[in-house]
Amino acid sequence: MFLVALVGLTSVIMLVFVVQDMLRESLTPLTALQLIPYAIPGALIFAIPGTILFAVCSVYGRMAADNEIVAIKALGISPWQVIRPAVIVALALSFITVYLTDVAVPWGRTGMYRIILHSVHHTIYGALTTQRAYHKGPISIRVDDVAGTSLIRPVIELEGKMRLISATAQLDCDPTENQLVLVAQNGELETRDASFRFPNEFRESISLEQLIKKSDVHTSPAVIPSQELAGEIDRQDTKVQAIKAEMAGHLAVGLVGGRHDWAETSEWSAKTQELDQAIYRLKKLQIEGVRRWAGGFSCLAFAIVGAAVAIRFRFSDSWSIFLFCFIPILIVYYPILAIVSDAVRSGHLPAFSLWASNLVTLAIGLGILRSVLKN
Repeated sequence: MFLVALVGLTSVIMLVFVVQDMLRESLTPLTALQLIPYAIPGALIFAIPGTILFAVCSVYGRMAADNEIVAIKALGISPWQVIRPAVIVALALSFITVYLTDVAVPWGRTGMYRIILHSVHHTIYGALTTQRAYHKGPISIRVDDVAGTSLIRPVIELEGKMRLISATAQLDCDPTENQLVLVAQNGELETRDASFRFPNEFRESISLEQLIKKSDVHTSPAVIPSQELAGEIDRQDTKVQAIKAEMAGHLAVGLVGGRHDWAETSEWSAKTQELDQAIYRLKKLQIEGVRRWAGGFSCLAFAIVGAAVAIRFRFSDSWSIFLFCFIPILIVYYPILAIVSDAVRSGHLPAFSLWASNLVTLAIGLGILRSVLKN
């Protein structure tokens, strides 16, 4: 039951991830297919807790409805004997989920980012072939036609840098330097400072990271392995202290020079915004390890509450008991998780408070299970 549901739910979530990236980055279907292996770890993170809940609800709901639990208790055997295997499996899945969050998800996100990065020129060619125009980030391209890899009469604009019109041009990807290489022939180039014609060939390189939205894939706390978190926290804390020291120095110089309005200048506002962003990232880094462990062990909490409710209410229909369990989890677990996460990021609660949603769900499950074992 668990394996069948896991394959089905993981496939659905994985397709959602891939389709989102496909639409957001205007990827070709072939490129989207290459993302599938890298999307599996992220899909499993979301699928495993829900799947273990569905499996225990289905199995123990049917057992209770068929009076198997009553028969076991009549023989003097505690129902805990039949619940224990599910708890052991859920405990193992909790560690697996933590491992996926720590190792596989960074690998998957980095792999998806790399494929999207290196397929940008194919995406541009696809858009130019069908729409004769492409605009994203700093680059805008319009063409009369596309012949193979040649752009016919392209008009290429780099925001704030240049405008190029040529007879033909080609685009290529340099994966070693993460650059999009533009090669144009027989055209005219306009920059902010000058304008000239080139009869032969003109080359320009554009950073690929400017053309896609996931440019923070290497710096996001979610993609940093646990063994590197401590070092990253130290570096981020050093950055925060440096910004504070720089702001204090500017303020002191302003006050000495009679600039009492220094704290109201645009430079001060920009520095304040930079400091706020640095502090926010530092807090995210500090809670990232706890978040991974708490998120992984939701499997154990879901399994216990699912088994207890299924035995207590004896639904024979798998979907009925699953919805009966999932709706309270949706009302209790996820709102608590969202509220506590915001409070932890803002500094109002310590990081270990992220376990609150698990502990509340586990307490409810153990309370119901206690009544099942007694009565």
